Amino acid sequence: MPNNDSNYELRSEEIQEIIGHVPNWIIRWGIMVMLSILLLFILTSYWIKYPDITQAKVMINSTVQPKKVSWYNSPPLEYKICVADSQLVKAGDTLLIETNVQTKEVIYETTHVSGRVVLLRTSEDNPRKSTIVIIPSISDYEVQLSLPIVGVGKVKQGQRVQIKLDPYPVNEFGYLEGQIETVIPYVIENSYRAIVQLNNGMKTNNGKVIPLAYYTTGTAEVMLDEKKLLSRFIGFDF
Repeated sequence: MPNNDSNYELRSEEIQEIIGHVPNWIIRWGIMVMLSILLLFILTSYWIKYPDITQAKVMINSTVQPKKVSWYNSPPLEYKICVADSQLVKAGDTLLIETNVQTKEVIYETTHVSGRVVLLRTSEDNPRKSTIVIIPSISDYEVQLSLPIVGVGKVKQGQRVQIKLDPYPVNEFGYLEGQIETVIPYVIENSYRAIVQLNNGMKTNNGKVIPLAYYTTGTAEVMLDEKKLLSRFIGFDF
């Protein structure tokens, strides 16, 4: 009677030998595929550039800011308001006359900007406080960055800047694009300042036009010197 166990073991050894023997063409093909992938990765990393980025705070200021004059009604001082609410005034016009009735000293408060008058008769912090505000038209503005001291030496004229404004979500309005015009070499409030020239004014990359305001804040990304992706992996510049 044939030994089934011996036949089974023999067949198993033959199958294992077949499985364990990988044809040379498969090995060569696998090596070529791996080398091709590696070469493609190296070439792609060499050509693709990826910039260093530094974060900054943004302030967009109107070049002409509102004029505000406040006073408290308290003897012996008397005040005469020389303008009316919603009145248009021009630079040099008198807004308020302050008189000290004891010494007869008279002080004239004038405006250095032209605009429309807004009268605020009371204030939340003090009911005796009154204020005159002159609202000028916005014709020009300046874009400033507040840069961290660490790494500021890498920020240079001509570098690209992307600006996201706090009141306008970037996923809906997009971002403003510009470039560094100048870096002010002086520390102000523990940061350096840089002036940015916008490429398309207040029009975003989505084609939305942001209305001008007297003061708008946001964040910015400054694109520093671009490096090839391969340089970042091996730490050597090409």
